[in-house]
Amino acid sequence: AAALAVEGETIDVVGLVSRLAPLRVVQQSFGFYGPDDAAMLRWSWATQADMFHNLTGDPAVTAANVAAGTEMRAWIRRFLARRQPWAEAQGEDAVSRLLRLAGSGGAGFDAERAVSNIAGLLVGAIETTSQAIANATEQILLRPEVRAEAIEAARSPDPARFDAIVWEALRFNPMTTFVLRIAAEPARLAPGSAHEVAVPAGRVVALAIGSAMFDPALFPDPDLFKPRARLDYLHMGFGQHRCLGQYVGYAIIPETVRQILRLPGIRLLDGEAGRIDDRGGPFAERFVVGLGPGTGPAPAAVS
Repeated sequence: AAALAVEGETIDVVGLVSRLAPLRVVQQSFGFYGPDDAAMLRWSWATQADMFHNLTGDPAVTAANVAAGTEMRAWIRRFLARRQPWAEAQGEDAVSRLLRLAGSGGAGFDAERAVSNIAGLLVGAIETTSQAIANATEQILLRPEVRAEAIEAARSPDPARFDAIVWEALRFNPMTTFVLRIAAEPARLAPGSAHEVAVPAGRVVALAIGSAMFDPALFPDPDLFKPRARLDYLHMGFGQHRCLGQYVGYAIIPETVRQILRLPGIRLLDGEAGRIDDRGGPFAERFVVGLGPGTGPAPAAVS
């Protein structure tokens, strides 16, 4: 990530950084540019909100998803038509490599499957990454000792120490606290334990990622902030349900937070002005932090 250059006494982490950083990766590394930033962010928000957060089945949220998806797929189809012949597509970004593979018959993709895969590069990249960046930054700044350590580590050429701080910070407020899944067949959870339970086929199961990362059986001293092995966390899922974009996330999230923590005088603002604002929706929409001289707020309760 390029170093941030900002002016003024505050910065909106979401508006200026946490959404734009993954968007630039989608555009420049993945090779899916879209018509403009605003359209791509709108497509990303609407599809993510319905596919992953519309737990009540709100028809307006679904309609916005369908409209965004229809518009996005139409743009991608035009984009792909301009890239013919695919087998000769130039570039080393993900889309160009996909087109060369599909055009040569190596991927077994028809045109619509190529469209779906390219759309997925955007749908899965922006909002979860943005939420993780905002949450980790806030949790670091809430703790004066951690803030001081993180600012020092952010200056180090070795990223390992800083990265570990970010993943531990995210444990205290993960980008996803729970996910819903449907049992495909009968199962028994925690067999042999005092909390063993039978789950019939078709039952909706809420997987509590947030509370699981405070289970002392897996996270000793769970209330203490102390960096742990990266694969111990559930930020990227587990086993066969591990996120397809895990390695992209492992790169983007801590590097973006590192650049934020390198801003001079980075601190939380006092009171509610210094907290993440989701504006009643599923994602972080605004998170203003202070820059320059200032003592920052007194230690606050950690959410």
